[in-house]
Amino acid sequence: MFCVHILAEDKVECPDAGSICDGVKHLPNQTFFCGDQVAYVCDVSYELQGDSVAQCTETGEFDKQPPECVIAGEYFCSFNKNVQRQNF
Repeated sequence: MFCVHILAEDKVECPDAGSICDGVKHLPNQTFFCGDQVAYVCDVSYELQGDSVAQCTETGEFDKQPPECVIAGEYFCSFNKNVQRQNF
């Protein structure tokens, strides 16, 4: 990707990157310009499916769609000695 900004008003801005259910997005800024990135992380007991980072491109769009957080395939229950693994 190649981002060129001669003047501040020439900067290419991307819209909001989008939120994800059962997770959060880490925003370094509230406004995204070419080259800026947003990172996604899932809540505990969830796994990320898709890319964890999206970057604002010179076209004014993010290069990837927001990922999804899905329930982890196996969950270890350490609080109950009788239950060792549980599939969801």
